[in-house]
Amino acid sequence: MSDASHSNAQDFSQLVRSKIEEIRPRLLDLSAKNPLVSLSFGSRSAGYVRVVDELPDRLFYSLLNDISLDFRALPPLEDGPPDEQSASFLEEFAIGLVTDPIYLEQHSKLNADAVDYPDLARKLERDLKDRVRENLGMPKRITRKDESLTQHARNHGIDPGFDLPEPSEDTDPKHNDDLIQTLLLGPDLERKLNGLMAKGKTWQQETGLNLLRGAFGFLEWKDPKRGDNRVYYSPLVLLPTSMSRQKTPAGPVFSVEGAGECWFARGTEPVFPPRSEPPLSMVF
Repeated sequence: MSDASHSNAQDFSQLVRSKIEEIRPRLLDLSAKNPLVSLSFGSRSAGYVRVVDELPDRLFYSLLNDISLDFRALPPLEDGPPDEQSASFLEEFAIGLVTDPIYLEQHSKLNADAVDYPDLARKLERDLKDRVRENLGMPKRITRKDESLTQHARNHGIDPGFDLPEPSEDTDPKHNDDLIQTLLLGPDLERKLNGLMAKGKTWQQETGLNLLRGAFGFLEWKDPKRGDNRVYYSPLVLLPTSMSRQKTPAGPVFSVEGAGECWFARGTEPVFPPRSEPPLSMVF
């Protein structure tokens, strides 16, 4: 090849590279609408399921080593909080059954032979328990009309915070199981996971790619070009995952497992290796 031909080839290669660099920004969505740039943690978002009260390093290790984990919903709102099994509560409740004027008056009006007697009696006992909670200064029991899921989680010993716990020598047994705790009630969790699985299946059929990801850790940042002090959250580590649904007598069980090598945000490799310091949050 002559020097002129070699020079022309270099010029052409340089032109191609410059055109690619010129077009590249048009192919990338770098706006806040891209969840890889800014993930919104709004409660109405159908694009993710937030994990709470779990050890992220253990979840990461399990998923990376093809261990299947099942999603866990919050206990039903109808379930009594565990703190109602304490000795002090049970004692006050027993006393209330024979001394509480409201309970005694309403219970005396019930017809023990009526078909709905058991349901009405249970409701009176539930109302009495709520008054006992108030008298003992215990947290308010969450009902469907309240629907404060964060307080409902706390009542059942579940930390609803965004900052996940760090590993310690005294690990809570609930952090060593094969379940992933969420902040959703059963029907809501089922609906959201069904939606994610449907979207994932559609993406795979249309593009041939599995786009379901587990996100570990988020970078909190602000855009200096904006004057509203809005805070953005960008995921740092993405782990490809796959989900499955299995029917059981107790209802559907959704499982997740790793499906490939994890992706690190540019400039952060490695954010954390397995069994190392945990990130702040994790979502699916």
